[in-house]
Amino acid sequence: MNVSDIKQGVRVEITDLGDTHKFLVRHEYLDNRQLGVLGVIEGPVEGHDDEIWWVKHDNTRYKAPYHFSEITLTDEEHPKKSTGWNSDPFG
Repeated sequence: MNVSDIKQGVRVEITDLGDTHKFLVRHEYLDNRQLGVLGVIEGPVEGHDDEIWWVKHDNTRYKAPYHFSEITLTDEEHPKKSTGWNSDPFG
């Protein structure tokens, strides 16, 4: 993946989790990192020259930082969310 392919609002999948020792973010954000998660790019992490990007996860309300090499572009849709205990699971 080229860093030039990553833009705010683009759908992505996290396909690798590398070393984070150079990430200058709070540890709470590092704890949110997940392999295989789908999400949307929110923007670059300030101070990292477009190498580290915020990704808002589809499966949680959290975001996490990822190096551009850990990100793969995808056109897979958001997972369907249940509207309640009696909702139709088939949509």
